[in-house]
Amino acid sequence: MFGLGLGGAVLVSAALVGARPSPSPSPSTSTSTSTSTSTSTRPGAACVGVETVTQVGPRRLCCAGATCESRFDGGGVEWRIAWDGQALVGPAVLRRSDGSVAAEGRYAAGRPEGAWRELYPSGKLAAAGSYKGGAPDGSWTAHYESGGVREIESFAGGEYQGPYVSFHPGGLSWCNGQYDGGEKGGKWTCRDASGALTAEGKFVRGDPRGRWTVRSGAKLRRVTDPSFMPDMGLAY
Repeated sequence: MFGLGLGGAVLVSAALVGARPSPSPSPSTSTSTSTSTSTSTRPGAACVGVETVTQVGPRRLCCAGATCESRFDGGGVEWRIAWDGQALVGPAVLRRSDGSVAAEGRYAAGRPEGAWRELYPSGKLAAAGSYKGGAPDGSWTAHYESGGVREIESFAGGEYQGPYVSFHPGGLSWCNGQYDGGEKGGKWTCRDASGALTAEGKFVRGDPRGRWTVRSGAKLRRVTDPSFMPDMGLAY
């Protein structure tokens, strides 16, 4: 989820609360998030409690009446959402500094809840899935900006759990396998964009174990307890 990670997921997490985990940083996307609590003011409204520092700079949550908003340093509204006196509630739209929509969904009791979707700056769908109690839950699907499915992954209580599959831009399967308790487990198989096998073997608690079949040049070879991590086709 938003580092525009699953193709684009984790802006919800970076800007507010709750985040889809990002176990494998993308070469083109990195998310560094830390939080601190402070109180300040701006003309005409009280600024309450939450200041989040992400890779795009500081955020300050300002509430006036039944509405809270976060503004970019340059002045644009990053997001605006209802405040029931205790927590953020209702529809939420997160925007980038250029005004484009990055993510939209709903909050309940101060946490992301139900269906959310993430968008590329172009407005095309980047990823879609659900939150439960502020954590990713169930199936999430990420898309290439060109429109094809990039990966389909499963969550339970905010951790990777269950089947995973990624796809090459042309639509053929890249890698598929299973997650257990947030780590790769069991048999994983990866293929290149032509459909040829590149790696197949077993993971135990996130580490490759036992005998693997891997491609070396034009040939497949068998290796034991490989000290490599196959290119799993992770989109983040």
